[in-house]
Amino acid sequence: MYEGYLHLELEVVRRLREGEMTGNNDDKYDFANAIRLLSAHRENAARAQAEQRNVTAAAVRASIDRKVEAIRQQVRQEKGRESNSN
Repeated sequence: MYEGYLHLELEVVRRLREGEMTGNNDDKYDFANAIRLLSAHRENAARAQAEQRNVTAAAVRASIDRKVEAIRQQVRQEKGRESNSN
């Protein structure tokens, strides 16, 4: 469970850093749904990560919340850049 969550999180961050906004078929990558999935599963991921690290679930949730918010901000910034360039 946690590995899948982590892979999706890393994929979103990678795409944002590299400016890769398209998917396999040159259609836009669905950042909104990726972030929704991350948000929907963060509780389970936090619990799984806490078990692996032997820390509290609350501390892991706080860390995940910070990461998801950072991703949201990056998406908003990218959308702002796209709308300004048009």
